[in-house]
Amino acid sequence: ILDSKIPHCDKCGSVTKPDIVFFGEELPMKFQYLIEDDVEMCDLLIVLGTSLLVMPVAGIPSWVGKKCPRLLINRELVGDFATEA
Repeated sequence: ILDSKIPHCDKCGSVTKPDIVFFGEELPMKFQYLIEDDVEMCDLLIVLGTSLLVMPVAGIPSWVGKKCPRLLINRELVGDFATEA
């Protein structure tokens, strides 16, 4: 990628996709199974590089406990962070 080349699979030659969810793709089912327990156990939420516009991920900062510190690392204030500033 740093060489501006598209990465391909060594076995089949097809274009490889990073292990992320692109805009418009559905989140994996694992997200649905784990999110409730994850926000309950969260003791620090780090929000990094996002517009926080697309649900359900946009709701995560408001789902963690009131005592859970939330850290936003972003170019602009977004979501609840913008109204709490």
